[in-house]
Amino acid sequence: MRATKKMATKKNVSRKSPTQKSKSPKRAAKDIAYPSLEQQLTQRTAELSIINSVQEGLASRLDMQATYDLIGDKIRDIFDAQVVMIGYFDCH
Repeated sequence: MRATKKMATKKNVSRKSPTQKSKSPKRAAKDIAYPSLEQQLTQRTAELSIINSVQEGLASRLDMQATYDLIGDKIRDIFDAQVVMIGYFDCH
């Protein structure tokens, strides 16, 4: 009878609950390598917000220098750059 109790105890100790699933090393590496869907959505929303603000600025101003300034300011803010250079080529 004692042997049966010991084996039953060992079985109970080694069991994992359904909520305690262990991840395989490949799965854990994949979770680290790829951003979550929520992170991707947040990044995409930020990107579209920047594009939208530049578009609104372009629509409100028709002056080319103001357009360069607006785009340069956005690029400087996004990349935390000290200097931004925008080249313009006129083939005429």
